[in-house]
Amino acid sequence: MWRVLLPFLAFSPVFSGEKTAEQTAELQPFLTTYCFKCHDEDVQKGDLRLDSVAGSIDPVKDRDLWLSVLEQLETREMPPKDPLPSEDEYLAADTTRVGTLMTAHGFSRQNFSFLDGVTSDHHGMSHHKNKDDLTSEYIRVSTWYIEQLSYFLQRMKSIREGDGNLLDNSIVLYGSGMKDGNGHVKDDLPILVAGRGGGTLRQGRHLRREKGTPHSNLLHTVGRAMGLEQESFNGVSTGVVDGLIV
Repeated sequence: MWRVLLPFLAFSPVFSGEKTAEQTAELQPFLTTYCFKCHDEDVQKGDLRLDSVAGSIDPVKDRDLWLSVLEQLETREMPPKDPLPSEDEYLAADTTRVGTLMTAHGFSRQNFSFLDGVTSDHHGMSHHKNKDDLTSEYIRVSTWYIEQLSYFLQRMKSIREGDGNLLDNSIVLYGSGMKDGNGHVKDDLPILVAGRGGGTLRQGRHLRREKGTPHSNLLHTVGRAMGLEQESFNGVSTGVVDGLIV
């Protein structure tokens, strides 16, 4: 049962060459709203002027400048005053590349009567006691969640990025902390991994791990794919998921 948690881990090279005109256009509203008022022709706090280079962003030529700006945006030192950018704006401006979406919490009483044939709330139907009527509703709601994931992945795939698309350059983990809500089964979790992580992951397969393999091994593997050389994940992982990294 894929129920409540959608961790979205997206990344791509920080500086992979000059930004396209489309990418520059997407960044312009962020700079105009949050940066130019302190770093334009009239005001140059910290001896930094951005309006003169924002029209043709070249992360190679102006590498040191944009690295400095990126660092201050990532640490949220900039912008210093309200209104602060939303998380969506940070993602759009490429100042952060990791996000998490929880579609519902574990005790969600979300009513799904908007779906045909569903009359119960999600948490209630998860304790279906293997009764056909409740199991049927449970499957319908689970299917609905997967349909939302499919839409999300298709939207990512439709966004061109370099020679591929956004999904090619991202890693999406989808799953939950419980395999079966009816019996509160927490072992042998089904986890879906989508995206190729910039060419670091192999896809299109079903991998089954040995019983007792910690979930941290998958998170450790994702960290490796993102270039992190940590020895373990949270001191719990026992290795990486063989066959997932290219």
